[in-house]
Amino acid sequence: MPKNISSIVQHIHNDIFLAASYFKMYRQLYDFFAEHGTRKNPIGLLTLQAYLDSIIFHLSRVLEVDNEGTNLEYLLNLAESNSKSFKYAESQNQVLSEVHGHRIMLKEIRQQCVAIRNRRDKSLAHFDRIHFNDPQKLQSQFPFTITVGEVEQLISGLWQIINVYEALYSNASGVLEPVGWRDDALIGDVRNRGREQHGEVLERIVERYEAMRDKKNR
Repeated sequence: MPKNISSIVQHIHNDIFLAASYFKMYRQLYDFFAEHGTRKNPIGLLTLQAYLDSIIFHLSRVLEVDNEGTNLEYLLNLAESNSKSFKYAESQNQVLSEVHGHRIMLKEIRQQCVAIRNRRDKSLAHFDRIHFNDPQKLQSQFPFTITVGEVEQLISGLWQIINVYEALYSNASGVLEPVGWRDDALIGDVRNRGREQHGEVLERIVERYEAMRDKKNR
């Protein structure tokens, strides 16, 4: 019996959707706080970092090579071994052809996204003591060089891949409509409320953050 392919597709869909939503909100907040002074706004610093970490986390889950994980690699293996289950495909050969092409594409994507994997492995999921004592070494050994445009292309490419298998399995496909901030006024309201309620604590966090950043740049 094949695994529950529909649920696996939906799970991966959700990861890509969340990465896209965090990315959209990151860009909205970045533009807003850049205009209104990010360095002086602890809410801006903390929120941007949280969104960036979330983007990395969800994209890493989709891209990882892990036999125990529910990721794109697992879905491709499943589609290959259960090609008959994709009832809306013209033939089993169509499924196998898609799998072959997407394996090549996924390999290329992983090579382009080494920076994302390194940030997840070396900073988020695990943090070596050597990098704690020498933060500059983390950046020099594992530079985070991926650009905003590359992240956008990555999310779009992953969404296109997962849509293929949803269409072949259930004759449906989703349009990527990530969640974002409604408008700048709402962002400003959240910023002001956070500053009023937690301003003193946030200022201390930002001071430590900037001290660490200055240490990295020495």
